[in-house]
Amino acid sequence: MMLGGHSTGPERFGTPIFGVSEVSGLICDLLDDARLRRIWVRGEVTNYKNHASGHRYFSLSERNGRSSAVINCVMWRTSASTLAFAPKDGMDVLAWGSVEVYEPHGRYQLIVREMLPAGLGERHLMVERWKQELDEEGLFDPGRKRPLPLFPQRIGVVTSPTGAAVKDILSVISRRYPADVVLSPTAVQGEGAHVEIAEALRRIDGLVDVIIVGRGGGSFEDLFAFNHPDVVRAVAACRTPVISAVGHEVDTALCDFAADLRAPTRPRRRNGPCRNAGRCSGNSPGARRGCACSSIAVSPPHRARSRNSGSACAPDGSRAASTSGCSASPNTTTCSGGRRSPGCSGNAPPSRSSAPTSKERTLSPSWSGDTASSRRAAGS
Repeated sequence: MMLGGHSTGPERFGTPIFGVSEVSGLICDLLDDARLRRIWVRGEVTNYKNHASGHRYFSLSERNGRSSAVINCVMWRTSASTLAFAPKDGMDVLAWGSVEVYEPHGRYQLIVREMLPAGLGERHLMVERWKQELDEEGLFDPGRKRPLPLFPQRIGVVTSPTGAAVKDILSVISRRYPADVVLSPTAVQGEGAHVEIAEALRRIDGLVDVIIVGRGGGSFEDLFAFNHPDVVRAVAACRTPVISAVGHEVDTALCDFAADLRAPTRPRRRNGPCRNAGRCSGNSPGARRGCACSSIAVSPPHRARSRNSGSACAPDGSRAASTSGCSASPNTTTCSGGRRSPGCSGNAPPSRSSAPTSKERTLSPSWSGDTASSRRAAGS
C-alpha cells in the first residue's frame, strides 16, 4: 500500500504482525495480576439479567462527579444459587471475585463468586478483619481450650433474662443435672450489647464452675454482638471454662472459636412425640435432630454423678448428667426413662414430680461477689 509515495506496510516500522488471538493472550497475561484476583468491588448494579441458564449478567457502575466507570460482571449459576438476596438495578452492593478476560468477545469482566448488599457486606468484611486480628493474637489456638469440669456444682449463664434461651437452658439443666444456676443478665443484641456481654462475663468469672454464654438463633445482625472483639477477648480472658451457645447449629460467631466448647442451641419440635423412642433418654443432646426433648447441649460427654446418691452413671451420648437418684455402677451404658438398662445395677430415677430442681440466682450489674446479695428468681 502506497500513500504519498511511501510504503505503510508493517515492514516500514519493523514491527511484528500479531494475530487476534495473540493480542488477546497478551491481554490475559497482563491482567493475570494478584491485585485483580479475589478482590471486593463496590458499585451500583445496572443492566441486571437473570438468565434462564441460572447465570447472572450485570454491570457495576460508579459515578464520581462528572466522571463514571463501569465494569461488566458475570455470576455463574453455582455461585448465584448461594445468593441470600435478590439483586436489582440501582442496588449498592459488594461483589467478591476476580477479573478475567473473555477472549471470544475480547473484553474483561469481573467473575463474581459472592455478592452482598453494601451495608451488610461492610459488616461481613469487618467480622473477617476481626477474625484475622484475633487469630493473630492467638485467641483461637486450639491449645488454649480447657476441659470442662466433670461434675459442675454451679453453672453460670450469661444471656438475656427474658429470652427463650435462658428458659431452655434452665429447663434442660433442671431435668438432666440439677445444679445451682447463676444468671449474669445482659442484652444480647442491639447497640452496646457487646459491652454488656463482656461485662457480664467478667462479673460472673470465678464465681461458678463453668459459664454458658449465648442466645437463641437469629440473623447475622442479631448475632453480631458475639462477633465483637470485646466479647471474644472477654471469653478468652475468663479463668472459668466457657461454653459458647450462640445461635443454632448453622450459626457461627467469633466467640465460638475462643470458647472452650461450642454447644449451639437447637430448635425443638413443638408437636409430636420423640422420634428417637427406645434410644433417647428424653434429654440427650445426642438425640436425633428434631427430638422435642433436646434443646441445648450443656456440657461435653462425661460420666455424671447424681446429687442424691453420689454414685455415677454414664448417659448414652449425653453431654450432661441425665438423672438423679441413680445408683448405677460407673460402667453403666445408660440409665434413663425410669427403666433399668442392661448392665445397670442402680435404682430407677424418681418421678419427675419428686426430682430435685435447679436453683437459680441472678447477679445484678453492681454484683460485688457476695453470694448473700444475690436474689433468687421465682419459677425456674
